[in-house]
Amino acid sequence: MRPESRLPILADELLWRRLTTPDWIKVTNGARRVSSAAFKGHEIDLELSTHISKLTTLDWVFTTPPDSLGVAEILARHPQQLGLNVEHDPEPDDYSHAVIHLSTIYGTRKKHAKKMAAQALLRQKPIARLAAGEAE
Repeated sequence: MRPESRLPILADELLWRRLTTPDWIKVTNGARRVSSAAFKGHEIDLELSTHISKLTTLDWVFTTPPDSLGVAEILARHPQQLGLNVEHDPEPDDYSHAVIHLSTIYGTRKKHAKKMAAQALLRQKPIARLAAGEAE
């Protein structure tokens, strides 16, 4: 969707961020949580893709590309309280798609990523789906 056509998301909307790489899940003393790397973005891509949970299902997120190990679940208010815009950005095959606009300043982006990761809940991919993915 063209940026000028995007609509802001309300603070109480629940967002899901696909965790597509093992580095985005941190393990400390056996406990798993979302790593700040999942929210850091990159200087050439400052729009962090997410899904608006009420417009999709976890089953859809776990069965469509890109493959993910889990999702980070976070309320839109957390990035918004950091001064970041969160907008609905529907795609032709994904009406639930939304973006969090990240800071252009690396140090700020890194601080924001740590704060968002601290607020995020890790929803791991169901074991049966992991096993099926490994068998393919």
